[in-house]
Amino acid sequence: MPIQPPAAVLRLLERNSVSALKQAVQHALEIGASSADPVRLILECQQEAPIDLFCLDGRPHLKLVRINQTNIASYQDLLTGNPTGCATGGLT
Repeated sequence: MPIQPPAAVLRLLERNSVSALKQAVQHALEIGASSADPVRLILECQQEAPIDLFCLDGRPHLKLVRINQTNIASYQDLLTGNPTGCATGGLT
């Protein structure tokens, strides 16, 4: 199935190379996308710089911070409309 509308895909060449667009279209087709928007998003993601690790040097107080493991059941509560845990956002 071709990406629709083709004119929208071709407009992406205004800011992207042919090879980058080709790779993005191939990726979009592999994941079952059939519109120009996913191709645009794939191109944008390819252009983003990777995120560097956050260095804790000079921030000894942050080394003491501990984050609790996410309770996945809280997300299911949101989907089912069950307010259990929603008042605190699922935080303990």
